[in-house]
Amino acid sequence: LHQRFSPLTLLFLRKLRRVHIEPQRFAVELEGDIWTVRTMLSTERIERVVQQVILVRPQVAAVPAEIQQKRDPQIVLAFPLVASGGQSLFAWLPVMASGLKFLVHADFVTTLSRESLLADAWNAWLWGQMPAALAAAVEELVASPSAPLYSKWLDLWPTGDLHVPELRAAIEEAEQRLREMKVIA
Repeated sequence: LHQRFSPLTLLFLRKLRRVHIEPQRFAVELEGDIWTVRTMLSTERIERVVQQVILVRPQVAAVPAEIQQKRDPQIVLAFPLVASGGQSLFAWLPVMASGLKFLVHADFVTTLSRESLLADAWNAWLWGQMPAALAAAVEELVASPSAPLYSKWLDLWPTGDLHVPELRAAIEEAEQRLREMKVIA
């Protein structure tokens, strides 16, 4: 199961606080604002941390009445404490590679195969909320000099190609907001 299932998949399940899965022996736990993914090495009986992420849930904007759906408008961003390569775009479960070094979750409307996102009014509205969510997340990450990612968040910020054009546009707009907030030069 562990070879086919990433424990990071559990991060965006709403009421989850702790889960242990046997016999692969991995656990996902919430400790304060930091989610920790641990795995037990069966041959050595030693538990090791696989990954730790900080989940940021920026404030949600009001959904316009004309696109109101019974969907969750919350965008959640998960920033690893140690950069770990390309991450996925989530809609409760992984949908596709994003090209980012942090995870992005929103209640996107996906295709039936869950391999891509539909081009509909709801998703367009979510993409429109993404720049504010990204800027708010960075603002939260740098709110205190003692924050775990205070001086490292920029290492997670995208500098290369992104796999989703809407995400590239959101990153560019977020960067403009961060300049206006004097977070970046």
